[in-house]
Amino acid sequence: MFNVRKNNFKSILKSLLVYREKYKPGIQIFISLIIGYIAFVLVTDLAILNPTNVNWLMESDPATHYLGWEYFRTAPFLQWPFGANPLYGLEISSSVVYTDSIPLFAFIFKPISQLLPIVFQYFGFWILTCFLLQSFFAYKLLTLFTRDFWLPLLGCAFFAISPFFLWRLSCHYALFAQWLLLAALYLYFNKKHSATYWVGLLILCALIHAYFLVMVLAIWLADFGQRYLLREIKLTKIIFEFFIGISATIFIMCFSGYFMFDSNLQTGGFGYYRMNLLSWIDPDDGWSILLRDQKSGGGDYEGFSYLGIGILVLAFFAFFKLYYRKKFHFSARIIPIFALCILFFLYSLSNKIALGSHEIFTFYLPSFLNIVTGIFRSSGRFIWPVSYIIYVAIFYIIFTRMNRNKAVALCSILLIIQIIDTSIILSRFGEKFGNKNTFEDPLKTKDWDRIALNYKKLIFVLPENHSKNWMILSEFAVTHKMSINTGFFARIDRNKLYLARIKLIRSIIRKELDPEALYFFDDHVLWDVATFSIKKNDFAGIKDGFRFFAPNFRKTQILKTKN
Repeated sequence: MFNVRKNNFKSILKSLLVYREKYKPGIQIFISLIIGYIAFVLVTDLAILNPTNVNWLMESDPATHYLGWEYFRTAPFLQWPFGANPLYGLEISSSVVYTDSIPLFAFIFKPISQLLPIVFQYFGFWILTCFLLQSFFAYKLLTLFTRDFWLPLLGCAFFAISPFFLWRLSCHYALFAQWLLLAALYLYFNKKHSATYWVGLLILCALIHAYFLVMVLAIWLADFGQRYLLREIKLTKIIFEFFIGISATIFIMCFSGYFMFDSNLQTGGFGYYRMNLLSWIDPDDGWSILLRDQKSGGGDYEGFSYLGIGILVLAFFAFFKLYYRKKFHFSARIIPIFALCILFFLYSLSNKIALGSHEIFTFYLPSFLNIVTGIFRSSGRFIWPVSYIIYVAIFYIIFTRMNRNKAVALCSILLIIQIIDTSIILSRFGEKFGNKNTFEDPLKTKDWDRIALNYKKLIFVLPENHSKNWMILSEFAVTHKMSINTGFFARIDRNKLYLARIKLIRSIIRKELDPEALYFFDDHVLWDVATFSIKKNDFAGIKDGFRFFAPNFRKTQILKTKN
């Protein structure tokens, strides 16, 4: 009887172990997503998931992300490129790519735009998605280095709250998709090469942000290098896959509207938007209770890459283990990614290398590099892949060279410490996203509604990128279903801008104003020209601090102006 019970117990135990091993990956994936969701709740506010809540977006960069989408949803569906956004900017318009409106989501929601609320935003859902995928791909990446159940989950929590990841919640929501870099590193370190996944990842990058596209493209080429050195793939196959990947990516870029410029995309800022040599240990303003903020240059925030107090302590333990167990060599798998990290690091520093508040070294770059530095001027961003490689290297050493129980205990304790150490900045984000204050728009009155009633365009005199009151005027225009000739764009075609300004000046001088356009004047001289001897049915006035000209306006008796 005892032997029978013993055998039954062994059978049950064996079944449980088989069950655990069978469903272990699924359970881990679920927990990794839960970790991402907890990070989302910890950092943001559930109110941003309300698609009709747009108040939290009406500031600086997020405003143009949202307004770019609102204009795009009303643009013609059958157009080429599909991502063109002709109503936002008119003569100087381009596409949703250059308003950082996350083309991937804009393209998903545009076909069902008529079924959506009049006011609709997907950026809250986008932020949640990024948290989930950041945690998921970090977990997948770390499982390549350990078969333990809890270690990769603890590790992915560090990725989900890494300071340089969370910092992008300040304003650049498209750049919050740093899970793309983790996905690329997972494909790189995975022993199985998948051309399909790589091409799919490149397409996703093109549909999210150009900076990610360049970084992932470089990691993809490094992957070709390691596979060739390890003789896992032949040169002919590399050439074929490269051709397919580049062709698919270029097509998606054309489809999205990357190439809607007659002039080049080069602009200034390289050398200003850089990484500081202290960035890895500089918590900046509020990112650490224990460490002091280090003085740095004005544009060094683009290279912000503070690792976090928990990771810095883990780095100390990892270095200690590496130093006393010197069995380490640069394999063919490590060399290409290590070389790429050096290139990323050097580019992120720019040609004006700074240590804290001191610029210690400056050098001139050859003119032929201007095409790169002019387009990708925020060189500091290129430190992200390097910082994630540092994370991976630290966890690899901790997972493989430290006792399992000690590693779990150490990671758990330091994770808690890192959360507490960044609690001040986390509370700031909570306030930012939980802000219930209504966006104060001086143009939201019945008088302005009457003024806008019969006009299809809003013309700002004179148009420019990031013009005065661009947000108020753009929100007013899109609310009243009017196109607008100004806005805020990541890049702008200078030739188109010049021609648009010249054309508008001539029309004002010649008294040939568009009867379907409502004009707002910032230029004093042109205001005097426009209001000198106006036509009988036209109206010019100043209201709520805005000088406006309404051609063929027949209902002036209902308007009360404030001079």
